[in-house]
Amino acid sequence: MFDEFQDIDPIQFRIISKLSQDNRNIFCVGDPDQAIYGFRNALPEAFQDFKNYFDDAEIVKLEINYRSTVQILDVANELINKKKNIFSKYLIPGSKEKNGEKVRHFITTNPEREIEEITNTILSLHKQKKVPFKKFAVLFRNWSYGRRVNEVLTQKRIPFFSEDLKRLWNREEIKDSLAYLNIAFEDDIYNANKSLLRVINKPARGFGAKFLEILTNEARELGRPLIKHIVSKEKVNSEQKCEDLCNILKTIRNIAKDKKRPLHNRVTRILRESGLISHFQKVDPLRVSNINTFLQLIFDQDLNDLEQIKERLRELTKYTADRDVVYLTTIHGAKGLEFDYVFVMHMDEGKIPSKFTLLEKEPNEFEQRINEERRLTYVAFTRAKKALFLSSAFGQAMISRFVKDVETKIFSIVDLFADPSDDMLDDQLSEEEMYSDEDLQRGSDLEEAKDLQDDDEDG
Repeated sequence: MFDEFQDIDPIQFRIISKLSQDNRNIFCVGDPDQAIYGFRNALPEAFQDFKNYFDDAEIVKLEINYRSTVQILDVANELINKKKNIFSKYLIPGSKEKNGEKVRHFITTNPEREIEEITNTILSLHKQKKVPFKKFAVLFRNWSYGRRVNEVLTQKRIPFFSEDLKRLWNREEIKDSLAYLNIAFEDDIYNANKSLLRVINKPARGFGAKFLEILTNEARELGRPLIKHIVSKEKVNSEQKCEDLCNILKTIRNIAKDKKRPLHNRVTRILRESGLISHFQKVDPLRVSNINTFLQLIFDQDLNDLEQIKERLRELTKYTADRDVVYLTTIHGAKGLEFDYVFVMHMDEGKIPSKFTLLEKEPNEFEQRINEERRLTYVAFTRAKKALFLSSAFGQAMISRFVKDVETKIFSIVDLFADPSDDMLDDQLSEEEMYSDEDLQRGSDLEEAKDLQDDDEDG
């Protein structure tokens, strides 16, 4: 038996063909309409290959759906059956009680208004209908769109879980930031040995492996922590580099003690004075944007001390089905999941489908990619159980072709508060916006850099 057959690649197909060539006893389960991993060479043509190789195989279509309302299924069927083949199916609700609201489509000319509409709808349903936060999911094409949703949910005190943030907090620059904060806020600096070793050369300070080994051995022989040994060398002025490091440690610890300033201000100054921000600006400027996200979290959550920061990070990196949090993920990440209320944002040309797809010049390749984008949209729509909300952020002229394919089945709402001058689909999209997360796996993992804003010296 082979499950998730739509995710199979040609090599895997050859393997199962060889394994079953004698007795031809094979049972495969899959949905060609959910073949969304073309970048892994997993294509829906595998189903036709299976039928050609096992020409006597029986095809059984499972068309009864026990998840979604008839309104959601109508939209999903209309979308996916624009491209029919012998494996096409038409989903029908498994219960007559599966009746619900018409799929809604919010049209604005400003991405900020789009996010505001999504978050306000979540809050309204939560407060008025007592819908738990864990019943909501916000889906997007790639993480560059989701970052701003993270920020707005944080500002509005709406609890959420984001796989993107989970990955972010495990990045080098965030761990380095926490190491410097441990050094700065630790009551007894001699307990911060591990943190110091992590960042002692960020930025470079001349503490090479050989010199560190000498210092460590000396400290061990004297029976004292490495930090204490470095401080003692500074006192006797035996090493200028030790003196310079100690001056930095004193500076950031004095900043940490200045409780007249808010925490986010002190943390920002510590990361600057330590040299960490300038270090990453030289080594990899894109990482500064992640540090900025970290600082924004401290500011938005109004956190008061280092322990609160660590606790908040622990919360953001853990997800269980019983946690009452809004779930944020890419459409690829949502495959296999289901939620009562699903929001699919940026249903715009150049977003869904992606600009990367629309720029394809070769006809056959374009058709293959646009069909995969259609299947990806179908996956997004069919995650919803009770209600599906679509939104477009760049005006009516740029509404996704996939929304237009189902416009007779949905209820569209035009944003009356949007300024027509905000209609701003930028043809010069950043490289990160142009390519999806999955496209980026073909190359480097790009991130959109933000400038780290200067803090007001008065806090």
